[in-house]
Amino acid sequence: MFEDTHFEAGHLRVPLDELERGDWIPFRSPVGDGAFTMLNHARVTALDAERPVSFSETIVSGLLRGRWSQEGVLVTDDFSMGAVYGSKAGIAAAGVAALNAGVDLILVSYDPAQYFTMMNALITADRAGGLAPAALARSARRLAGTAR
Repeated sequence: MFEDTHFEAGHLRVPLDELERGDWIPFRSPVGDGAFTMLNHARVTALDAERPVSFSETIVSGLLRGRWSQEGVLVTDDFSMGAVYGSKAGIAAAGVAALNAGVDLILVSYDPAQYFTMMNALITADRAGGLAPAALARSARRLAGTAR
């Protein structure tokens, strides 16, 4: 059965060793300043069955930023997609989780109402101390590197 993350949760049910031998090869090499990688909303069930790649701390902080040393800019696919706003976390908590995990840019393009929901959540989280200052500082450095 095909799961379309535009409308619902999508799951990548592939063993890690198979992903390492094939699909992940182009993404494993560290990329420098200015490189952008878009994160999709599929759930890589072998690593995090609960959260999509786009806001999974296990995948963003652990795999991409940690094990693979990815220091390029990470941008999400559109958070207006069902896999995010229809998730258990919802778009607001997903946005906070994405930034805290090490995502640099959150795309909200299809549904303008989702943008305001997201921004309100991020501003509220920032004021309440819910956004990790260290993660935001690292993101600011990466984004500043793209402006050269």
